[in-house]
Amino acid sequence: MISIDLVLAIGVVTLTASLTLDRPPGTMNQMAAAHDSNNGPTLEMIGDNYRLTMPMPMPSMRAGRGFPIDIGNNTGAVIQPQEATFYAQPLDIDLVPLRWQSSTDASGVLSFTDIRIPFLGQWQFAVDVLIDEFTTVRFEQTIEFQSQTPTENSKVISGTAESTRSIANMESLI
Repeated sequence: MISIDLVLAIGVVTLTASLTLDRPPGTMNQMAAAHDSNNGPTLEMIGDNYRLTMPMPMPSMRAGRGFPIDIGNNTGAVIQPQEATFYAQPLDIDLVPLRWQSSTDASGVLSFTDIRIPFLGQWQFAVDVLIDEFTTVRFEQTIEFQSQTPTENSKVISGTAESTRSIANMESLI
């Protein structure tokens, strides 16, 4: 009887071991893999003497992706901002804005980590950027995600940018 149990146990172990020969469940389909490449869609916001570019957050992106921020002025010079905050708010339903705070890596690049857009529809994106102690720039753009595929990913509806200067802080330095 022991030999029958042993043969049965070996058969079960062999059968279950062969199940792992399929593609692993973490393997991404072509659509999601295209989003993870650096050649994916780009979010570009222009206005008020500043330009911001970063990878476009999409509903089908997987977790753990970084979103480096590139900010320049109207002459093309690259600006190294002090900090930034990204907001995403759906316009189709009443929901508070989702918020991500930037971080700086070892090379000094400011980026957001793990921005996830939970579903399709119209979204209001806003990025508040602290350029220096006295200048804050707010970039806003409305985007409609109609599909999760990169070729039909989104439609930009409108976009603005404006900056504010903190006069109170400047007067305190005089």
